[in-house]
Amino acid sequence: MAWARSRQLPKNERAALLLGLETMAPAEQVRHWHRVCLQDGLKPWQILCLPAPMSGKDCTMCQHLTTRHESIGKGRVQYQWACGLGYLILETGRGTERIWIAPPECKSFERWYPSDWR
Repeated sequence: MAWARSRQLPKNERAALLLGLETMAPAEQVRHWHRVCLQDGLKPWQILCLPAPMSGKDCTMCQHLTTRHESIGKGRVQYQWACGLGYLILETGRGTERIWIAPPECKSFERWYPSDWR
């Protein structure tokens, strides 16, 4: 959509582009739009990103943090973390530790406890 906005395409052409994405795998979508941006002289690392807030709370121990893991072929297992309430979470690193940061609009942090701890 950012590429379409930068080209000032009409709404019907934007809709056609979105419908065309259904036929591509997510990784192929990124590669395709990266290539299109480079061909048009745009910087994909600026166009294909979301502006991130400069503050937020650590949501590492929030009970709404969900994970799923999938093993692709015989490769290593990949973990994907997401907010159960639908917020976009940021990931940052500190040494070898991963820290998940909630966006400023999230006001629903609930501490996670193991079932037999309370």
